[in-house]
Amino acid sequence: RGGNEGKIRRYLIENGYIKSIIGLPSKLHFGTGIPTCLMVLEKNKNHSSQGVFVMDASSEFVKDKFVNKITQAGIDKIIETWRTKTQISEFSRLVSIQEIVDNDYNLNIPRYLANIDEVKIPENSKTIELSDLLASIAKIRTTNEFGNLIKISDLSDNSFLYTVSLDTLSIGEVNRNFYKLTQPALLISKRFSKLKPSFCSASSENPVYISPDVEAFRFINDKIDLSYLILQLNSEFVTKQAESLSIGAAMPSLSRQDILKLKIIVPDLQIQDSIIRQKALAEGAKIQSDKSKIETFQLQNTIDSLLKERMNDFQWKLHDIRNGELLSLKGQIVALEMYADANPNLFSSVIDDE
Repeated sequence: RGGNEGKIRRYLIENGYIKSIIGLPSKLHFGTGIPTCLMVLEKNKNHSSQGVFVMDASSEFVKDKFVNKITQAGIDKIIETWRTKTQISEFSRLVSIQEIVDNDYNLNIPRYLANIDEVKIPENSKTIELSDLLASIAKIRTTNEFGNLIKISDLSDNSFLYTVSLDTLSIGEVNRNFYKLTQPALLISKRFSKLKPSFCSASSENPVYISPDVEAFRFINDKIDLSYLILQLNSEFVTKQAESLSIGAAMPSLSRQDILKLKIIVPDLQIQDSIIRQKALAEGAKIQSDKSKIETFQLQNTIDSLLKERMNDFQWKLHDIRNGELLSLKGQIVALEMYADANPNLFSSVIDDE
């Protein structure tokens, strides 16, 4: 993080005091699931710093009831790797000071160990940064209003059902940290590693109010099909990038700038042919997903699951109708009470006290 923590980190790195960062598993201690790490420090000016040896030992554990325990084999691997400074793909690496400086003194382990560049790009395809496709939407702050609220929980995990329905959003008082959205936008979660990309068709007539943990973007060119973009943003390729760029262990987060640095794979053809191919790839992925579900859960289970989803939708709509009726009834009662206070003689003869 920044602030004083950033200053301390910069001081330690520039003076060569940090020799190694070793990431450990989560749930090592009772009472917290926060992942911990070891920092190897050495305050010796005579030893020139060649860099920081970064190691990810977060998977070297076994489950033991409520906590995780590092195995003896894991301990031996950590010690031997540190002693010999062995560089192992996605496990350990000596990171130069200059690379750390270029990353604003960030010591997030996945940033340096994720082998994103080793991902095989399909033939006739290329990678494009989101900054070439999207631009941030200016935040409109507002207070003392009620409206449709969008939080991370309202975003979709489903690559094929990614539209946020305004009818299902909760209505509430707008927190001063929320901001107003009055145009169609792609919404992305800034918390954790799951981006949960979703599309919201907000407008001036039907505005929504966005949580500060959600970033809104507009499209700035026509080289991308929305369904294909959503599919890519949910891919393992993008998830690895998000993990490498995120900051924080207890509640990892991404900045708007880092989101725009994420790369997706797109067909490198003529624009029109590329979009047609994108749509075909997205539709093919949907068909394959449905097929995989049927094979995994068997047909009847899939049908039962679909029926359950429809029933849940119906129950929520019924819930909203009942809430609306109760609110209407409450309003009528309040109006009657006010009228009764103003006309006690009339109401004493019209309304039974009991």
